[in-house]
Amino acid sequence: LGNSILNILSSIPNGVLCFFPSTTVMNTTITSWRSSGLYQQMELEKEIVIEGNGNSFSHQTQQANKWGTNSSSPKLKTAGKNSAEIFQKCMATYKQYAPTERGAVLFAVMRGRASEGM
Repeated sequence: LGNSILNILSSIPNGVLCFFPSTTVMNTTITSWRSSGLYQQMELEKEIVIEGNGNSFSHQTQQANKWGTNSSSPKLKTAGKNSAEIFQKCMATYKQYAPTERGAVLFAVMRGRASEGM
């Protein structure tokens, strides 16, 4: 699965949406990709935005990657206790990077807020 997604990320310009059947499956899969080094390869292709559980979301930026980005390590974005505001910031981050040459990938949960709101 991870290698297929990596191939998709490298061949599709701009934005990619990737939905998982549950938060548990998404988190377990991403943890596995991080352990294997596959996640880091995905970071070289696109900005990674991960839909959270309503209280947060994650935006990873690769240091000194092939696109010349010099951003810091992983960032957790939060906006207080308002889950609607946090979701809006998550979508705004994805929409900020998706139309760029580098593009973005949004990892989210099917039937979650992102799948209903996109």
